[in-house]
Amino acid sequence: MRSGPTTADRERSALDLAASLEDVARQVRAGASIGAALAEVAAGSPPGFVRDVTTRVSAGLPLADAVEEVVRAGAPTPAQAEDERLAGAVLSAAHRSGGPGAAAIDRAAATVRERAAIRADRRAHAAQARLSARILSLLPIGFTSWTVVTDRRVAHFLLATAPGIACLVTGTALGVLGWRWMQRLVEVA
Repeated sequence: MRSGPTTADRERSALDLAASLEDVARQVRAGASIGAALAEVAAGSPPGFVRDVTTRVSAGLPLADAVEEVVRAGAPTPAQAEDERLAGAVLSAAHRSGGPGAAAIDRAAATVRERAAIRADRRAHAAQARLSARILSLLPIGFTSWTVVTDRRVAHFLLATAPGIACLVTGTALGVLGWRWMQRLVEVA
C-alpha cells in the first residue's frame, strides 16, 4: 500500500491551483476584490490552497496573514510548496496594491502550469531511462540463461568449473552494480 499523494494527484493539484488562480483573475477582472474572488472560487474548487486560504480568511485572519499561514503550513511536496509560495506572493501583492492584479494572477497561473508540464516531461524522460536500465540489467541474465539451456558446453563451463563460476559471480556482481548505478542516475534526474 502506498502512502501519500501519487504523482497524478500532485499534478492534478498543480493544475487545480492554476485553474483556481485563473478563476480568481477572471473574477478580479469582473470587478471583484481579491478576497471576494477567492471566496467565490473556493466554493467551487477542490480542496487545496485556495480553499485553505479562504477558510482562514472566513475565520477572521487578514488575507495576507491567511496566505502566509497556508504557505508556512507547507505542502506535501517541494514542488507544490514552490507553486503555493508563488501563488501566495502574487495574491498578497495584488491584495496589498489594491490595483488591477488580474494580469499578475494570470501569469502566476501560467507559471504553475508550465512548472507542472516541465515536471511531467522530466518524469517521462526518467521513465525512458528506467526502462533502459531494466533492459540493460535483464539482457545479460536472459542471454546467459538462454545460452546455458541451449549449449551444454557453456552450461558445464559456467556451472561446473572454477573459472566459469568466477565469471558468473563477477558478471552478476557487475550487473547488480551497474543496475544500482543506473537507478541512482535516474533518481537524481
